Amino acid sequence: MSLTIELAPMEEQHLAEQAARQGVPVTDYVRSLIWSNIESATREAKARHAQSVLRSWIDEAQVGSSDEQAQREAQQWEEAARSVDEDRLSYRRRFPNLMPDAGPGTSP
Repeated sequence: MSLTIELAPMEEQHLAEQAARQGVPVTDYVRSLIWSNIESATREAKARHAQSVLRSWIDEAQVGSSDEQAQREAQQWEEAARSVDEDRLSYRRRFPNLMPDAGPGTSP
């Protein structure tokens, strides 16, 4: 692809000086500037996407109030404890406050 860009004399001089400092032709220097800008825009887009994903994870983690989350966790704990007690071979319960104590030969 070929581009024609009208530059002010000072802009053209500045590009020529920068290219000379790097020891490259002006066209190669301008091409490197364009490529650098494209790479930078790509990095910024990737960073914005990563931030968006992280933000969505944080938002998902904060769904509901802390009281609701505490209730859910307590309920999960009670269900796990009941499951442990229900599957025990012994009549003694590991978590007696959750289930009535069942003696030998009785069912909970």
